[in-house]
Amino acid sequence: MALRWKPGASLKELTELTNMQQSTISKVVDKLRRDGWVYSELGVSDSRFTHVFLTESGANVVDRLIRTASRTYRAALDGIDPQHVEVTLGLLARVLDNLRDR
Repeated sequence: MALRWKPGASLKELTELTNMQQSTISKVVDKLRRDGWVYSELGVSDSRFTHVFLTESGANVVDRLIRTASRTYRAALDGIDPQHVEVTLGLLARVLDNLRDR
């Protein structure tokens, strides 16, 4: 889904956006490329960088996933005070930061 918000992201950027190892991102991108959901191009100004883009079918899949995740998110938070949601999300972000630092 990171490519929906950052089309043409490099593998390094995808690593940072997804909090995954670069070797894992490379494998995922290879699989998505084989499945026809993404394509990649070498950087124009620096060919050491590979930039990844969604194909039309990949964008369609991501859009469906976003709609499904949005419905699930709304259902999960139904009836919970928005302030409690904000505090909880802040705590979870801190947990992720702690895990990234290790």
